[in-house]
Amino acid sequence: MIPNIKFFSFFSDCGFFDLGLENTAFEIVFVKESFSPFIEAYSYARQLLEISEPEYGYFADSLVSLTEENGKIYLQ
Repeated sequence: MIPNIKFFSFFSDCGFFDLGLENTAFEIVFVKESFSPFIEAYSYARQLLEISEPEYGYFADSLVSLTEENGKIYLQ
């Protein structure tokens, strides 16, 4: 059996691509999207499909904020 490949999704939108990856050898462990309604739709879709929450959760902010001090700490 092929082990799951852990995947960090930085441009998730509503998660359609990510949810497709979940059906293969990928495990989405982090979701980043700057538009919070997309994160809400993504989370809801995972619940409906009975896919567990990402190990490192959801991040609804700009990618730039992950390069600042608090963002770096969050990723660690």
